[in-house]
Amino acid sequence: MFFTYHDGMEKRSDNVKPQAPRLLPNSSLNRALSVLGDGWVFRVLRHAFLGVSRFDEFHLVDGINRRTLSKVLKQLLEEGIFYAKPYQYKPLRQEYKLTEKGLALLPTMLMLRTWYSRWGDPARVTAHNAFNMRHRGCGQLFQPRMVCLHCNGEVSITKVRYEVVSATQAADAIRPARRRWSGDAGDAAEPEDGMARLLYSITDRWSHLILGAIFIGQHSYTAIRQELVIASGILAHRLALLHERGFVSKRRTRPNVVRYTYHLTPMARDVFPITLSLMQWSREWLSQARTLPIVEYHVPCGQRLVAAVVCSECGVGLEAHDLQREPIDTPNSALV
Repeated sequence: MFFTYHDGMEKRSDNVKPQAPRLLPNSSLNRALSVLGDGWVFRVLRHAFLGVSRFDEFHLVDGINRRTLSKVLKQLLEEGIFYAKPYQYKPLRQEYKLTEKGLALLPTMLMLRTWYSRWGDPARVTAHNAFNMRHRGCGQLFQPRMVCLHCNGEVSITKVRYEVVSATQAADAIRPARRRWSGDAGDAAEPEDGMARLLYSITDRWSHLILGAIFIGQHSYTAIRQELVIASGILAHRLALLHERGFVSKRRTRPNVVRYTYHLTPMARDVFPITLSLMQWSREWLSQARTLPIVEYHVPCGQRLVAAVVCSECGVGLEAHDLQREPIDTPNSALV
C-alpha cells in the first residue's frame, strides 16, 4: 500500500518516518472517533438499530449502568444522531430514535457485525445476538459486503491506496495538532462481558487510532506516539490491551533488547472496512475543517474509491428499512 503526495513524492507505508505529516490526528477518521469513539456509544447504537428506543430497555438489554447510559444518550442527542420523542408526559418519558445522520451509520454497524461473525467467540452469542438478516429487496438471507461502486470489486486493506492532495496543504493542516490530547489511561468504563470487550477494542477512539498508526507504517512505540501526539500512559495501556486481545503482535527489535515493533494481526486488518465506513460517514456528516485532504483509490480498477455496503445476494446497497432481522429461535422482527 502507498501514500502518494501530489508533489511527486511517493512513500511506502512501512517506511513512513516520524517527521512526516501526521495523518491521523487531522483525519476524517479522527473526526468520526471524536464523536463516536467510546465503546458504549457503539453498543447503544447497535441496539437502536435493533429497535430498542427506551431508557430502561437500553439499560436492561446491555447491562450498561444508568449514569453511563444517560451520558451516552445525551451525547447522541447533542450530535444529532438521536432525537427524543415523548411517549409519556406525566412524568415525562422519551424514546430515543435514530435521525437521518444516525441511520447513515448503518454501513459501520453492518461491518462491525461482519467482523464479529468472523472473529468473535460463537460460544458467547446470546439469544439477543443470534439472528440472520434478510434483504427485503431480493427476499434472500444475506451477508453485507463492502464493494467499490466503480467495479463492484471487494474493498479490503490491501486493495486501497491513499493520496494526500497537497503536501503544502498537509503541512498547514497539522499545525493545530501539536498540542497533546487528553484522555483516561484506565479501563474502568469497559464492559465486563468478553464479547463486548473485544468489540470495545475496535470502537474505542484511542485503540482504533493506534491500529491506524500501525497500518500507515508507524511500528515502534516512539513512532506511534509521535504520530498520534498521545500521552505515554494511554499508549502503553492501549497497546497492552490490543496485544492481549489478539489485534497486535510484538516483535523484538534485537535479541536481548526489550524493545518491540508492533504489527497488525489478520483480525486487526479485517477492521479496515469499519475504518473506511467511519471515514465516509465523517466526510458526509461532520465538519472537515482542518482535516488533511486525503482521497482513496481502489487499486484493482484504479478509480477514486466510492465504497458501499451491499447485499451479498443481489448487490444492491443496503438501507435500514430494507432489512429484516430473523432471530434463529424466535419469530421474525424488523431490524429497525
